[in-house]
Amino acid sequence: MEKYRKNRISKVVIILAALSFIAAFAESMTYYDDTPLFMRLLIALQDSINIFKFDPTLRLDAAAAKAFNGSELAPRLLAGAYAVALFTAPCCTIAAAYKLAERLLNVAVSFGGRSDREHIAVFGFNEDVRSLIKNYKQTGAKKVCIHIITDTAIAPEESFELIKRGCRIHNTDITKASSEEIASLIKKTRMKDAENIILFDSSSVKNFSVLQLFSLTNGDSRIKLGKKAKITCRCENEGIKELISDYYDSALKTVSRRPGEILGYDLETVSLPELQVRKMFGEAPLHSFYSESGLPLEKWAVKLLIVGFGSLGQQVMLQAMNLGSVHKDNPISADIFDIDADKNRELFMRRFADGLFESDENRIFLKNGAADGKFEFRFHDTNCAYNAFYDRIRESAAESPYTYVVITVDDTSTCVECAVQVILLYS
Repeated sequence: MEKYRKNRISKVVIILAALSFIAAFAESMTYYDDTPLFMRLLIALQDSINIFKFDPTLRLDAAAAKAFNGSELAPRLLAGAYAVALFTAPCCTIAAAYKLAERLLNVAVSFGGRSDREHIAVFGFNEDVRSLIKNYKQTGAKKVCIHIITDTAIAPEESFELIKRGCRIHNTDITKASSEEIASLIKKTRMKDAENIILFDSSSVKNFSVLQLFSLTNGDSRIKLGKKAKITCRCENEGIKELISDYYDSALKTVSRRPGEILGYDLETVSLPELQVRKMFGEAPLHSFYSESGLPLEKWAVKLLIVGFGSLGQQVMLQAMNLGSVHKDNPISADIFDIDADKNRELFMRRFADGLFESDENRIFLKNGAADGKFEFRFHDTNCAYNAFYDRIRESAAESPYTYVVITVDDTSTCVECAVQVILLYS
């Protein structure tokens, strides 16, 4: 299956080129019917080759004129096939030139700086992978070769751009490959030398299947990685993230290893909401409101408005806690509006160690000395589709303005209406 998928386009081009050659050869043999056989064969061979060089010896108008002089059907059909071949043959030449250029670029990437080049293996190809590669900048003397392993078809133009950025593309599905194919892929990607393996397929099931191919110790027949290898696994949501983390923790407990033996890899799991929030804060940093204000860092008071406290809203809170404190005295507060705020607040609290936060009615706040910054989060059990929601926003905004607003409501129309109302509030 893998071999067919990898070569199916090449096979179509080869078949098309063969048919074009045969059509040109047959037309030349018919056209020069009054020439001695040996010379006619050589002329036909020359004409058949020339059509691939964008320079046909036998012109189409001359072939058509002779074919349509008589009443026979066969010469007319052959002339028609020759006419088609005059256009398909150059396309085959272009396809072959592209394939050759692609292979030369891959060879150049693989040999350029090969001795000290760092290798990263990325499984899957989607918008998240595109964003990762686009934002990655080759810096320093030690260049990086990014190997993209995917069964997704990549457009030729995009393939060239990826190769120019230092990527090598391997069109295969490792979960369905044979042991020989896996061994070949490991050698091509230098996976045993890779310090980072990134599982970013859109399907968490696919990522988990690939994860299970890697060995934690040297005691089994699975893929063995270097001693410093780290695997990053993308998950669709927090529930799947926890399941994969539990699998890894359970596997560690059952592994038998010799004293001092280092495990095969470290695992980091990231959920899709987490990636979305990281991208959002990367494009619009949390402190954008103060970045050019000239205020000292200790006066950067972050105040968030979070509408909707599902997986995405909770990730906004977690990332804000990580990124919000730029000084030990930074106050960070948030108003969280959700139709089921009390339930989601309890779920959020379970993420942390007991005693880290204190609660007071609808608030949770960080205990003194637990971390830099002063955290206070207020939960409002309110449906944002009602006017009472906007009244509460205006009251809170009158006390102090919001510096960052995130709306994560699932219903699109409600989300847009909410965004418009918030914009009007500050216009």
